[in-house]
Amino acid sequence: MFRKLLSLALAGLLIHIASIQPMFAQTKAGARSQIVEKVKAQILHLGVGETSRVTVKLRNNDKVEGYISKTGDESFEVTNKKTGAAATIAYEDVTQFKKKGLSTGAKIGIGVAIGVAVTVTALYIAFKKNGLGNISFP
Repeated sequence: MFRKLLSLALAGLLIHIASIQPMFAQTKAGARSQIVEKVKAQILHLGVGETSRVTVKLRNNDKVEGYISKTGDESFEVTNKKTGAAATIAYEDVTQFKKKGLSTGAKIGIGVAIGVAVTVTALYIAFKKNGLGNISFP
């Protein structure tokens, strides 16, 4: 009985192992090309001009801050607003790319907070004006 169970378990295990498909790890070149394409897409989405402020971290751990002044197929140009110095950066040299300014979530949060404050103030004034009781907020 034990031998039958053991042989069935072994057969099931062999069938299971045979059905596994091998997964190949992505090469560094493949991962790098995906990062390059993502950076290109972000830069093209931001556009060119003084309103497209960015912070770029490079492979050699240097940081470049400024606005995107020119884009190309292989590189883009970041100009420092204070000094006016332009740095040409290859897409492949970028390790981190951040858009300066508030994120969309922060903007939504600020809008919601303003809306809540206006609503509470309007309700407070309406209750006080109509004499609907003493409302006290801690």
